[in-house]
Amino acid sequence: MKFIYGSESYLIDQELKKYIDIDNVEPIIYSNNEPIDEIMLDMSTASMFFENKLIIIKNHSVLDSKTDSDEFIELLKETQTDIIFIQETDKLDKKSKLINYLLDNAEVKEIKAVNSRQMISFVKDAISRKGGTIDNMAAIELVNMLPEDLRIVMTEIEKLLMETNHITMQQIKKSVGEYHKDDYFALSNAIVSLDAHGIIDAFNKRKAMGEEPTVIIAQISSVLTLALNVWTLKKQGMSLQDISDKMKMHIFRIKKSNELLQNLKGQSIESLIKDLANLDYNIKSGKVDPILGLENFIIKLIK
Repeated sequence: MKFIYGSESYLIDQELKKYIDIDNVEPIIYSNNEPIDEIMLDMSTASMFFENKLIIIKNHSVLDSKTDSDEFIELLKETQTDIIFIQETDKLDKKSKLINYLLDNAEVKEIKAVNSRQMISFVKDAISRKGGTIDNMAAIELVNMLPEDLRIVMTEIEKLLMETNHITMQQIKKSVGEYHKDDYFALSNAIVSLDAHGIIDAFNKRKAMGEEPTVIIAQISSVLTLALNVWTLKKQGMSLQDISDKMKMHIFRIKKSNELLQNLKGQSIESLIKDLANLDYNIKSGKVDPILGLENFIIKLIK
């Protein structure tokens, strides 16, 4: 029994692959609010087609302190099934009986996020593992150009290595997309959390940078549209993991969209998307002042 936790989802997924990519192992993932009885039944039965069964319980409500997990813990003491618990968080819920049980009885591994000081070494090591090379100045330039998001960093590294095995400063400047780093993602994250102060602050920073209102509208629309798609698929009875698989999108993004759904009803999101489309049309047709129109929409969003 293992317990992996931390705030860096990319590194957690890399750690998990060590246990999944093994022959004759059947991984079964529970990652939403599937019935606990269903998980317990899986824990009590052998795999029909594989030599071993591996149950992965990821960000599940059973880890919540509000969930009664006494019977679940008793079964954990008896089961012979390999189980990995994963919690993507930088702060564990110490009121949870199950989390306390895991901390005392499981093989525990905390996955710490890569900070800005460590990012250059991370980039150089990642490129080296993939058979490439990069000098110090080029690595610094790459880190400075990208947000502190390991999935984005790794995607850009893979794109660069498709061009050449030795990554240079010139290649980075030519090939890496321009990111607005924290300011770009701050707005999306604030909208997902429906953080009024964060939304206003992130919007004002983007406005001060001279960002085109239509670009901001496109970003907001992308956040809302994904949430609406998640809402539609949930109504069809799909779990968040099913939605992640269907949309070929990382589960973290799906869960963030679900977080927005918990703050706004699906119908409200649908209405906001229509308002945003009308605003975009009115701006492009010259009927509305771009900044004033976007400010009015932001006010409606946070009410």
